[in-house]
Amino acid sequence: MKKLISLFVVHFLLSSILFSQEWIPFTKPTPESPIIDLIDSDNERVEFYVEVCGMHKTELMEEGESF
Repeated sequence: MKKLISLFVVHFLLSSILFSQEWIPFTKPTPESPIIDLIDSDNERVEFYVEVCGMHKTELMEEGESF
């Protein structure tokens, strides 16, 4: 039982390291969802403000190339 738990913990730690994402900040240093504010809305138009605080970076290997 202890071996099974140990293997699970090691697997979890290795997978979290291998598949971790790096945060690339634009306006905020910590990961956050985009901020969307509705400014004005009527029958003819919708005006809103969107702030993208950053993005997660993940490397992808495809056919020997890194993206």
